[in-house]
Amino acid sequence: MTRRTVRTQPPDAVSPLRWLTRAVVVLLGLLSVLLLARLLGIAVQYKTVLEKTVSLDRDMEQVLQRLKNLTEERDALLRQQGCLSP
Repeated sequence: MTRRTVRTQPPDAVSPLRWLTRAVVVLLGLLSVLLLARLLGIAVQYKTVLEKTVSLDRDMEQVLQRLKNLTEERDALLRQQGCLSP
């Protein structure tokens, strides 16, 4: 008769290497979520800045057109009064 020894490990025992691996995986997962959240925040901020830039460009074009119109109106009035040669 051969006698076998069976080693049993308690079911709750976790090797230190396995614990470290799980901890690293969890931390990398959390880091990925944080990086994704930051990336979304940057995308929203970029869209907002882009919209403001487009709006400012439109406003600037309107101001320049108004300035051109006023300059033409001034020159026409000065010509009428004889202060500006054609």
